[in-house]
Amino acid sequence: MKTIFHKILATTALCLAAVGLSSCLWTRVSTHTIADSVGKEEYVALDFRQKAEIYRRNGVYYLKHSFYKAPARGELYSHLILAKDAHVEHVYVSDRIEYQEGMPKVYLYSAMSQQTLEKILPAARYKEHAKGEWILPQSYFDGATPAAVIIDRKKLCYLYGLDGSYLPSERSAANYAMMPVTGALYIADIPMTIGVTAAGWVGVNVPLAIYALFDIAVESIK
Repeated sequence: MKTIFHKILATTALCLAAVGLSSCLWTRVSTHTIADSVGKEEYVALDFRQKAEIYRRNGVYYLKHSFYKAPARGELYSHLILAKDAHVEHVYVSDRIEYQEGMPKVYLYSAMSQQTLEKILPAARYKEHAKGEWILPQSYFDGATPAAVIIDRKKLCYLYGLDGSYLPSERSAANYAMMPVTGALYIADIPMTIGVTAAGWVGVNVPLAIYALFDIAVESIK
């Protein structure tokens, strides 16, 4: 009897853990971004696959970030299932236009942290940036030459790019004309998000709960 009781407890604990993990699932409907993408261009960050340029200004080391401009993408939805390899997956209407040689670029410069600088330039002396000067535009570095150019692949892996949101999107007259539609869809996305998330939660957890009860019943009669 004691063995059966222990099996029931063990099975119940495992199933509750599984249910708890799978319940952390949400889906966000984003149809309003489809309307908002009309006549809108965004800045997309380029990574540091081949090289990275580092500049020095007033004793502070800055990493140069490159961006190119591309049409905004509408997003259908994004979702998350909280598991060991949890991540948010975004589903877009179209693919992003990739950077092609010759496309104009825009640059921003971010002050490097002491930890990153020690990994990239061990001999460099770290100095904290002044207040309000963590990110600087190109105008602060016109005519300047890099203090270092990093091509070592191992070192490049330590570097992280800035998000394109640090540069404002460019909107055309067509985009402004679509704003009433964008606003209406944004409101409609809220109940759809709640409904889809609830449906996903029920679809995942109810079968697990049924399986847990069935397993407990089987264990109890063994």
